[in-house]
Amino acid sequence: MTAVMHDTASPLAQAMQLHAFLLGGGQLGPVADLPGTAFDPGEYTVTRLDSGLGYARLCTAAPQAVPVQSGGVTVMVGDPAYVAGFALGATLRSTMQHRAIRRACTPQWRSQPLVATALTTRRLWTDVLDGGQVKRHWANHEMVTDIRLAGDRLELYFARGAPLSLTGPWAPWCAALIAHYRYGTRAAAVLPSLNSVLPYR
Repeated sequence: MTAVMHDTASPLAQAMQLHAFLLGGGQLGPVADLPGTAFDPGEYTVTRLDSGLGYARLCTAAPQAVPVQSGGVTVMVGDPAYVAGFALGATLRSTMQHRAIRRACTPQWRSQPLVATALTTRRLWTDVLDGGQVKRHWANHEMVTDIRLAGDRLELYFARGAPLSLTGPWAPWCAALIAHYRYGTRAAAVLPSLNSVLPYR
């Protein structure tokens, strides 16, 4: 069978049907490759999407260096209200500075324009627009450690490398394929939200 996306059914319904088909032992035939893609022996493209998905990577921002004040002693002379106000202000400034640093270090999803996506029997290929140039990235299915699908948002976590997110109506379709090639029959437990259709027999 070749993976065909129909206009008559919703992308989610088609993803559920694909998930059921694969769980029932179905196999997908090849479709057109992304130009310039190098495959391993026996690997072939089962889905190609030239639009309709958003792409993001989970990145940790590197905060700018913050000058560290020396540990000297500051002596304040004045009335008690002035000294107390200065001490409270210094404490508040320090607290706000540390909060800003923690916020800057919190991992954040960074979006990039996605030109094309292809799923093969072995990996996910993405062509991403980066600095005005198209850059190709790939991730082996076997390196996936976690798949999270919530509505039309798919998050993939890897043994090595930054997690990535695909969003859009065809994200569940991609999730079904990746889960099948990564986990086989255990894909039903990995993607319970796609189990509404019983597997084909």
